[in-house]
Amino acid sequence: MRRHWMDLADTLEGVALQTLAPLLEREQALLAAEQIAAALLDRYRGSQVYVGSAAAIERRRRDRAIADEYDGTVASARALARRYDIHEMSVYRIVARAKGRERADRRAR
Repeated sequence: MRRHWMDLADTLEGVALQTLAPLLEREQALLAAEQIAAALLDRYRGSQVYVGSAAAIERRRRDRAIADEYDGTVASARALARRYDIHEMSVYRIVARAKGRERADRRAR
């Protein structure tokens, strides 16, 4: 089990370093990557963690883009549905979920 956590830590550090390297100097990026990995491992230590698919991450990105691009009009919903090859009702559901998360975030502050 410990080996799996070490593999996860190495993967987290590698991805974080790759992502941060263009934004920070190498030493800063490495330090940030180590801190991210350590925080995640500390947070989920002793837990069973479900790791979703890359497709789920892509859907979340798509949904954020749809929520950001939607301007409240029917024409906008139709255009987004065509662009992302989804049903128009899906656009409304995605936007409603995003608004619900925004409200929950505001209440949590």
